[in-house]
Amino acid sequence: MFSRILKKDLKRKKTCLITASFSSLNQLGKCGRLHEDVPLKNNDASSAFSFQIDFEDDPSRDVIDERIEKMKDIFETDKIYDAAGFVDVSTNSSSTLTAAKNLVLLISLIIAALISVLMERSFISKEASETALMKAIGFRSRSIMAQHTLRFVVVMIISAAAAMALDYPVTRIVCDRIFAVMGAVSGIRYSINPMEIFVLYPLFITAAVVAAAFLTSLYTRTIHADSMGNIE
Repeated sequence: MFSRILKKDLKRKKTCLITASFSSLNQLGKCGRLHEDVPLKNNDASSAFSFQIDFEDDPSRDVIDERIEKMKDIFETDKIYDAAGFVDVSTNSSSTLTAAKNLVLLISLIIAALISVLMERSFISKEASETALMKAIGFRSRSIMAQHTLRFVVVMIISAAAAMALDYPVTRIVCDRIFAVMGAVSGIRYSINPMEIFVLYPLFITAAVVAAAFLTSLYTRTIHADSMGNIE
């Protein structure tokens, strides 16, 4: 089914029946879609921004990609996209968002590593007497370092699980309001990459935190059994 988005014609008036409402980012949502049976002039058709094709058989992702390739051959053009591709072409924001995403990830890794270093250094200073006592009763430095690192691993597992659970709801709460200002008042669909969001990013941040905690825990080697202070 083809739906044509036409510009508002101020020179003439027509009585139309509104049968439904929809959300659109085009012109901040201030646009209309006319029925396909509405008679058009050549000038009207040439001003249409795009044509939308809706499939009524609910095809899978692979079937949609196959049909897109067929339509490219039929219409002899490569400017046929799915919804995500059309948004990317219209806004030209994919590359910018990717660069911003990578930058945010890098900054997050650095901040997480620095916080881990500060926290572990604080733990070592606070627990110096306990560390000296552990060495006095036979614990090796390797075991103490593993214990210091392990608690960061536990914290990261809990944090990652909480982040995964809150990811989609928080995204809807924050981003839906932003896109509503741009015209999509009924919300939008989010394309989520599970491998990237739920596997790669948590692993990257966990690796940075654990590495920073482990390297900082090496400082416990400077604490000896005879360094016990006032232990009650």
